[in-house]
Amino acid sequence: MGFIPPYADRLSELASANQYPTPMNCSFHVGSEDWQSNPENVTTFARLLGLPVTVVPNAGHKLPKEYVSLLLENL
Repeated sequence: MGFIPPYADRLSELASANQYPTPMNCSFHVGSEDWQSNPENVTTFARLLGLPVTVVPNAGHKLPKEYVSLLLENL
């Protein structure tokens, strides 16, 4: 089972052509076992935008509370 977001191909095309508006302060965090946001696809998209990506080991679509709490504390 998987999930493909609306306009996924278009987003990838825009990112590949350097036409996707990249936020100034953004990073991606995805679980290694995420069935909705495929970690490989997220990593590819983030790298096309020049943004950092973290694949959280042994995590699914719902990232662990402890992990998210640490991220928020460090903003």
